[in-house]
Amino acid sequence: MRSGVRVVAFVAAFLAGAAVMALVALAAGLWNGTSNPVILDTERVEQAIGASILQQRHLHSNVSCPVNIKQHEGVVFYCEATVGSRNYPVVVTQVDGKGHVTFAVT
Repeated sequence: MRSGVRVVAFVAAFLAGAAVMALVALAAGLWNGTSNPVILDTERVEQAIGASILQQRHLHSNVSCPVNIKQHEGVVFYCEATVGSRNYPVVVTQVDGKGHVTFAVT
């Protein structure tokens, strides 16, 4: 009987530990309720960069950003803006985990 109590205590401790790990992952934003990470909509970022270049410089551009960028505050990635025959790197920084970014053509 004493062995059964130990097994129950072990299982209870294991489940409590798993619950704590799930809460930590949720609080850290590493889990969105599915097994897939949230991916940033880089097509929208491309459109925003292109609109900014058009508004500020009155030039049409073609902007290309990488795909499958995890949506997470502080992530930095690079896009490329093509104006005429010249390519310009664009540094993009995610300012929050909701898809908001800042960018600078360098």
